[in-house]
Amino acid sequence: MGTYNIRGVPVSFPFAAYPCQQTYMEKVIEALDTRQNALLESPTGTGKTLCLLCAALAWRENQVNLMQERIINQVGDPEDASTAISVPKIIYASRTHSQLTQVVRELTNTSYKVRTSIMGSRAQMCIHPTVSTIRGKAQDFMCRSLVSTHKCHYYNHVQDYKSNSVFTEKVMDIEDMTEAGKQHQVCPYYLTRELQNTADVVFMPYNYLIDPEIRKTLTVPLEGSILIFDEAHNLESICGDAASFDLTAQDLASCIKEITHALDIVQRPAYQGDMTAEDLAQLKALLLMLEEVIDNKPLGMDGYTADGRDIFKIFEQVKITYDTKQLVTEIIEKTIQLLNDDNESVATHTAPSLDTLNNILKFIFKRPLSDQHPSQYYKVHIHVDKNNRGGRNDGFFSRNKNNMSNKEPRTLSYWCFNPGVAMEELASYGVRSIILTSGTLSPLDSFAYELKTPFPIRLENPHVIDPSQVCVSVVCRGPKNHALNSAYKNREIPEYKLDLGNAIVNFVRIVPDGVLVFFPSYAALTSCIDSWKQPTSEGESVWERISKRKQTVIEPREGALFPAAIDSFYQKLNDDAYTGAVFFAVCRGKVSEGLDFADRNGRAVVITGIPFPALEDPKVKLKRDYLDKVPPVPGLKQLRGGEWYAQQASRAVNQAIGRVIRHRRDYGAVLLCDERFAEKRTRDQLSAWLRPYVQVYDTFGASVGRLTQFFRAVDSPDHPLNQGGGGGDVKKGKVPIKTRYNPPAQTGSSSSSSSSTSASSRDEDLYDASRPPTAYTDKQAKKEDTSTRFLDRIANANSNAFKPHHPAPPPASTRDPPKTLSAQLLSQTLGKRDSTSVPDSLSFSSSSSSLSSSSQSPSKRGGASSAPTPSPARNDIRAMLLGQGKAKPVALFADPTSTPSHAAASTPQSAASPKPQ
Repeated sequence: MGTYNIRGVPVSFPFAAYPCQQTYMEKVIEALDTRQNALLESPTGTGKTLCLLCAALAWRENQVNLMQERIINQVGDPEDASTAISVPKIIYASRTHSQLTQVVRELTNTSYKVRTSIMGSRAQMCIHPTVSTIRGKAQDFMCRSLVSTHKCHYYNHVQDYKSNSVFTEKVMDIEDMTEAGKQHQVCPYYLTRELQNTADVVFMPYNYLIDPEIRKTLTVPLEGSILIFDEAHNLESICGDAASFDLTAQDLASCIKEITHALDIVQRPAYQGDMTAEDLAQLKALLLMLEEVIDNKPLGMDGYTADGRDIFKIFEQVKITYDTKQLVTEIIEKTIQLLNDDNESVATHTAPSLDTLNNILKFIFKRPLSDQHPSQYYKVHIHVDKNNRGGRNDGFFSRNKNNMSNKEPRTLSYWCFNPGVAMEELASYGVRSIILTSGTLSPLDSFAYELKTPFPIRLENPHVIDPSQVCVSVVCRGPKNHALNSAYKNREIPEYKLDLGNAIVNFVRIVPDGVLVFFPSYAALTSCIDSWKQPTSEGESVWERISKRKQTVIEPREGALFPAAIDSFYQKLNDDAYTGAVFFAVCRGKVSEGLDFADRNGRAVVITGIPFPALEDPKVKLKRDYLDKVPPVPGLKQLRGGEWYAQQASRAVNQAIGRVIRHRRDYGAVLLCDERFAEKRTRDQLSAWLRPYVQVYDTFGASVGRLTQFFRAVDSPDHPLNQGGGGGDVKKGKVPIKTRYNPPAQTGSSSSSSSSTSASSRDEDLYDASRPPTAYTDKQAKKEDTSTRFLDRIANANSNAFKPHHPAPPPASTRDPPKTLSAQLLSQTLGKRDSTSVPDSLSFSSSSSSLSSSSQSPSKRGGASSAPTPSPARNDIRAMLLGQGKAKPVALFADPTSTPSHAAASTPQSAASPKPQ
């Protein structure tokens, strides 16, 4: 552990800091010193989280010391000095709880002793035997009901433990806090909310800060605080979602069902409350009217779209305006409280939809309507809810069931296309600095433009690894010379899918241990795997040939199945009958976000295409149109719709690539299996640290030769990783079984999206039922080696055979590396040849060398508020609301002109991914 003087701040760092780490810490301290915002990109594996923690905590400790000295000089009493000190609180946010767990572990590796608190959802922290078994808003509702009536034994002990050293002196992650809560019979969810007031550092998922409904539940003061957003590459979309809402037909149906139950309560003879059946009946009528207004909007091919201000016209048609909003929300809140106090409602968890509607109304009418109203950044969109097709049969949608029962359910959306709305609101609290960091923020100009926030301090860091630790290849063609191009028009071509599969067969023979294969969408993944499972003219299917070498796992669509999938992958890596495991996943999926595939867990990442957003998705279309029409912002570089569209794809690719090379001594390959990566404009969208290493190959043999050479070089005693006896623990031995995956938090008022089902989530796909492991004898292995010494011939080939089309870092060694034990095992375990392996004669672009080849296998490597009393002035408003007054008529919107579209596609988890532009 060393101490570094950075901008006059002594920073204690647990390891010898690399120059890029010192540069990173300098930028953090500069931002805090100057009260400015920072945008810092540093590749995965460069220790950015540790640098961020050490720099921020060192600066804070230095501020404490400076203030103590200043106060002692003024008052002369050290005790008075310690009590008068007030330094900024650090709020450290990341995307998921699993990422926060890693941050907490990094903090324990430092020398800094601070008081911490970690915020979590009820789904992860509730220990009540009944409430903990419920999920979503129903859980929140039941919890609040028990807490408000002091019927939760665990909550009643919170005040007794908020100063207990067990919880205040130890750095805990969510699992630690939950276990300690169980041991001491105290609620960890509410205890952490008490601890945040006295904590020096508060950890939380970053939508706790961005989402206004969740943010208002926090008691930690934001004024003067330091906000750190780690893994901030998704912050743009999170900000946009937090400032948007979707009101589904199911939401309205659930609201009406809850009101109907409330009507039953007030009509009971024993009811003595102040809620009237008349109020409830009128509230129900308003919602029926709203559902009818939504249903009467004419839908074009892309649905119904209108300007943001039209949201007020829609609600005006059902007599909800700025004048009546307060009365409506009061009735809703009283209804929620009524259901909250009713034992039967609590037992059946029937309340959350009214809470959602109440939040939507407060959100819409939050600010007075003016020329500067944020509605200028919005679009109103109405579309058929594809997740709930099949008509309506709940009996709550209309006075005339016969006319409405067969209509398809619709969703009213209010979409924000300026993520800066959420960030500007956050900055308005008077925070000291906002620091955004990730491994994939580039291009920084467009990121700053999207958030409409000044970031004077910026950094794009290089990597800490040696060039010999990474191999990046653009594979333009497959073994049978078919172009590898995953554009929408090519994805269903049988020859393309077959040659892509054959390429992966060859990759899994060469790459040791874990391989991650990423597809642009679930549709592309499912289509390819279904095709690969079909028999070929050679007999064995592509899937069978992959499964002979490495066991397979497929990323499921359903989040509930993902923990089992990731655990299965780690377990299969330890099966000695195979050379590792391969994880088939999708860009923007859970595998590509925040999981650690260090060392043997991920020796190669294969990118099978460019994951452009669904072009025909209405939200994507409207976003591009908004960016093309929005006026420029002074001081910020303009971002147009086409640029945004391309950057969404490149950031998803960069995030997936970040699963490989997780630390200084890690190594691995990146295989870009799409010829579009050969274009300079596409390569320029890759992370800055990766670009110098990219090599483009026109022939499959050349790319395979380079890949083989790379892994042989890593095994060479002359390789930098093997100098001084180091690196053995990195490359060999059993892979440690990881702690179970922690799913993302279920947060606040956000409605949970419905899980879609697919073939990829079935048991036979999640846990591949491949043939039983075969124990090959030495004799059998020798018999299968029908074309000997492929690796030797590759190693001895003319170096021009691997000449790229543009400059790249030279190999670590130009001579033939001596055959190590691992290389001998590679030769001994060469597998059965087939016609799709690398051909016996390899014609490389710059050489006439002919290299015999065979398929090969690498060695095994190692609460509700009470309503105020209405004033007499409200009588006219109530009369209007109850239909006794006159409402100003509003004309229906005209059907907007729209371009006809093909089948609509959803976001990254969509069933189809259209052709990108």
